[in-house]
Amino acid sequence: MNDLDGLDLHYPLFIKLCYEGSSKGVQLDSKILDSRSLGEKTRSLLETYGSPVLLEEFVKGPEFTVGVLGNDDPFVLGVMQIEIKGNPPEESIYSLEIKREWKRRFVTIVLPRLTKIS
Repeated sequence: MNDLDGLDLHYPLFIKLCYEGSSKGVQLDSKILDSRSLGEKTRSLLETYGSPVLLEEFVKGPEFTVGVLGNDDPFVLGVMQIEIKGNPPEESIYSLEIKREWKRRFVTIVLPRLTKIS
C-alpha cells in the first residue's frame, strides 16, 4: 500500500490484477476517481486475490477484444467491438458485472478482417 504514495498518475485511474484476464477483479468500481477510492479498491483486490495490482491512467474510448492464436508466431483471429448499452463508449467499462448479464448489457460488432501490413 505504501507504493501508492507519490504516484505520478492523473485521475481517473483504472486498477486491475497484474496477471489475469479482463474479467477477474475488473468490476464497475475499477475506475478510480480519487485517492480514497484508490486505497479502498487496492486493499480490496489485495485481500481478495493476493495478487499484485496494475494501476494505469483510465483511457477513454471504445472497447475492443482481439482474438490471438499462437505463441511463437501469433496471429489475430479477429477483432470485435464491445458496445455497452446505455453508456457512452468513452466511459464504458467491460466489467465482470457487464459480462455476466451479456444478453441485456452489451452488443458486439464484428469488424472486418484486417490485412497484414509488412
